[in-house]
This record gives sequence, C-alpha cells and structure tokens, in this order.
Amino acid sequence: MESAFRSVQLYVTWWFLQSHDMTVGLSVTLAIVSFFNTIFIPISGTWSNKVPLPNYIARTVHLGCFTLVSLLIALRLLEDTNYSLWVLIILMVFLGIATALLRPLSMKVINGLFQGEVAISKAYQTKYSLAILNILLGPTLSGFMIEAYGGKAPLVCAFLFCGLAWLGATIFKNTSLSCFGKFSVYKATRGGWMTELIRGFQLSFYVKEERAIAIMSILLNCFFSPFMFLLLPAVMIQLHAYTLREVGLIELCLGVGIVISCTDHVTSFVKRKLSLYHACLLYITMLTGSFFLFSMLSNVLLLCFAGAIMGAALNSFNVVVNARRLHCIPTSHQAIMEGCFVFLCTAAVPVGFILTGTLMRIFSSQKVIGIYASICVSPVLFLYASVSAKRMFQPNVQADYYAKQYPELFHCL
Repeated sequence: MESAFRSVQLYVTWWFLQSHDMTVGLSVTLAIVSFFNTIFIPISGTWSNKVPLPNYIARTVHLGCFTLVSLLIALRLLEDTNYSLWVLIILMVFLGIATALLRPLSMKVINGLFQGEVAISKAYQTKYSLAILNILLGPTLSGFMIEAYGGKAPLVCAFLFCGLAWLGATIFKNTSLSCFGKFSVYKATRGGWMTELIRGFQLSFYVKEERAIAIMSILLNCFFSPFMFLLLPAVMIQLHAYTLREVGLIELCLGVGIVISCTDHVTSFVKRKLSLYHACLLYITMLTGSFFLFSMLSNVLLLCFAGAIMGAALNSFNVVVNARRLHCIPTSHQAIMEGCFVFLCTAAVPVGFILTGTLMRIFSSQKVIGIYASICVSPVLFLYASVSAKRMFQPNVQADYYAKQYPELFHCL
C-alpha cells in the first residue's frame, strides 16, 4: 500500500514540477496530504484495538484500493479540466489516510510474534530493510517509468501495487485471524476510542523517555519528508538540470544504505564497539552529516553516497530506538502509545512542507538544505544532554520499564 501511495506522490511531484512548474503549489499540496495523513495515525492506534488485526488490515487496504481506482477514473474523465487538480488533491488525501491507518501497527504485530529484545531488534531490522521495496517499487521504479513512458506511468505502477496489496491483505486475513485474535483486541476500561486517544497522548507527554525521543524525532521528521519529496527533486531538476531518473537513483542508494545497515556484519560490529546509547548518538550524528553533504555536493555519484549514509543512519536509529521502546512499553498500552508517538513524530511534516516552500521563495533549494542541516545539530546535542534517554538505553533495563518507572502514572491512566 505504501508503494502505491509513493508512486502517486511521485506522479504529483511530476505534475507540478515538470508539467506545470509550480513549486509552491507542490509544497501546499504535499502539506495538505501530510496533514490528513498525520491526524489519522493516532486514531488508527485506538481503532485497531477494537477489531482483530487481520480484519482491520484488510478493511484498510480495501479502502486504499478503492480510492486509487476512483483516482484513476477521475483523472481520466476530468483530464485538462479545471476540476482535475482538486480531484487529485482530495483523492490523494484519502489514499494518504488509508496508508496512515496501517502505520502504527508494526509494534503490535512484532510484539505478538517475537519474544526477547534480540528477536525484536531483528524483527525491526527486517521491517525497516523492507523499506527498500517501497523505494524500489515506488519512487525509483516510477522515476524510471516516467522517463521511459511519460508522467502517467506511476499511476499504472500504483494500480498494480494496490492489486498486490489487496491480494496480500485477503490472504493474511484468511490465514492469520486465529493467530492474531488473542492479542489484537484490547478492551478499553475507561471509555471509548477518544478516551484511549487522550490517554495515549498523556502517557507520551508524561513519560520523560518517550518525550525525549519524540522531541528528537519531531525535529528530524520536520525536515526529512520535505527533503525527500520537495527539496531533493527541486535541487536535482531545477538547480543541477538532472531528471527524475537521477532522483530515483539517489533514493535507491538510500534504500541500499538501509539494507547494508541491517547486515549481521554491521550490526555485530557496532554492538561490540558501542553501547546502545552511543550507537544511537552515532546514528543521529551521521544523519545530520548526510544533510550537510547534500547541501554542498552536486555530483550524482557523491550524492548517491550521501543518500546511502542517510539511509543507513536513519534505519539504524529507528531500529535501536523502536526496539528499546517496545521493550519498555507495557503490552496493554503499546497500540495507543505507538499511535500517538507516530503522530507526534509525523505531525511536523506538514509544517515542514510549508516552511520549506516559504524558505524556497527566499533561498535556493541547496541553501535550504544547509539551513536544515544546521538545525539538525540540535537533536544530536539534545540526545547527548538527555539524562532520561541515557537511562533508558542502559543494558540492565527490564521489560515494561515504563510501568516500573512510573507506576502511579500507568495505574492512574
């Protein structure tokens, strides 16, 4: 489903940048889509507690597929009319919502299938390494398809991906319902889904460790999505006179970096040399450094190298942080806390698109990346100075650490 959404997103980028040359319009559109995509993430964390997980996934995928088919039909019927832009934005919003409803579910699935922090960490490595499929089947393939067959080629790719998602969700529902039913439904004892939503936000705010990680992730997410889908295409196409083929190549290298970071040789070497806390500090420093490289380089090969560094650092940071969070969060609160955490991490994305569009009116795209790189130094300093984050990453931290650290908070909420 994610690949279909990214393919449509690349079509939108082509439509604004190469077909209509509307950079500001692209930033506004992506901001609108990201806004609705974001607000449905925490809602998914509460809704998924009321329905067996396979049923919930199947219904969400069916919604996304129906939306994409409606988008293809509408664009065909309303092409070159005054309504085509509005239809594109509205249906993109619904496709983004369907994608958002699937995002907070990984913690719930991994916790049910794996036991122990080592197994959980490997599960997260597998999950994030599979992101290369979204890159290969989404932006990269669509970028090459645009160059070969024209701007509408990503829509064909998106249609095929939706068909595969529909088939996969149906098979998953029919084969996994009995396995997932025992931990898919968590009964709320203090109210409905709105009460659960409020409870998740309260826990995310009052637990110091969650708050520290959320602050770092908010700062990073504010810049990463605008960089990938607005700044990078603008720099490559408008400043360096490349095409979406080169953009897709850099994004492919980002995916290669993700895969390399998950190999046993790399992970075992880091574990031997660094503690979890220092590894996390290294990864976030590498991520900040990759932003600086993109602000200074213009050669495609060097930019591909910077993309690989960015992918490896981002993936490794996510694996370490989320594996430790799953270890620390009580099972009964994982769905609502993960939904609220993902919301807090991605809520900055629409703001980031608007901020990026504003700065691009004043500075060149590459200078904007340099500004973002300078700001990204602050998460490095924040992690270095955070006492609660250091305590959370200690090797002797027990399971359900948050409940033991804040017993009165989890008991009251």
